Amino acid sequence: MFTGIVLTKGKLIDIKEKTDARRFTIESYRSVPGICMGSSIAVDGICLTVVDFQGRTFGVEAVTETLKRTTLDERIIGDEVNLEQSLAIGDTLGGHWVTGHIDTVGKITRIENIERDKLFYFEVPKRYYKHIVEKGSIAVDGISLTVIKPGPPEVSTTIIPYTLEVTTLGNKNPGDSVNIETDILAKYIERISNLKEV
Repeated sequence: MFTGIVLTKGKLIDIKEKTDARRFTIESYRSVPGICMGSSIAVDGICLTVVDFQGRTFGVEAVTETLKRTTLDERIIGDEVNLEQSLAIGDTLGGHWVTGHIDTVGKITRIENIERDKLFYFEVPKRYYKHIVEKGSIAVDGISLTVIKPGPPEVSTTIIPYTLEVTTLGNKNPGDSVNIETDILAKYIERISNLKEV
């Protein structure tokens, strides 16, 4: 479980194909507290398991299903990614409940300047709009954001200068793909509402 509060960015320094997975080696710009073999870490919002580490460099593996459902399949050596360590008991919940299980890949459609902030517009597959509400939460590349307009046809969020600086959103452009995780509470509510009594 995560909160969508990005700890730091990192850089992909190696990518290797395996029989049933792809291994990514990442160099973090800052040390990640509590990282160890087998620990969970969110990479651009994707919950992955650390399979090796040394100092600020660590490796994770993504299976075919993860590659198909996320932007990891597009990543190349040199790309930057957002990093967040998993939530520990007693930690402050600064963002919202983020599972690290990506729902879909969205696309940045446009970016508008509003004084020092930027207004980002994202397009997501139609079936996910029902899980997005005004003033609710959405995770974009692992970043907890507040929804301004829930769409369709676009979801919009305001990004403050600090978030632009400490996350990869500051280097994104219209047309770029992003990982989208909608609110887990909305998904549970839908599931309960759709269950029929036996």
